[in-house]
Amino acid sequence: MPRSRGGKTSWDNCVLADKRINSRKADRTPEEVGLKLQRKPGTPREMPSTYFIRNVHGVPDWEMFLE
Repeated sequence: MPRSRGGKTSWDNCVLADKRINSRKADRTPEEVGLKLQRKPGTPREMPSTYFIRNVHGVPDWEMFLE
């Protein structure tokens, strides 16, 4: 359900879409526009935010925070 029509901002209500597709869909449901999801949405895996942080400059003082 689009957020403009009362839908929630949650992983099971939002999907990634190409800008052209998202513009075509606008504030309608995928079914109203004739779109199908390529695969069924699944619960995202939990991942610590530090997974994405890298010590690319090799600063020793940062290591204790990135372990």
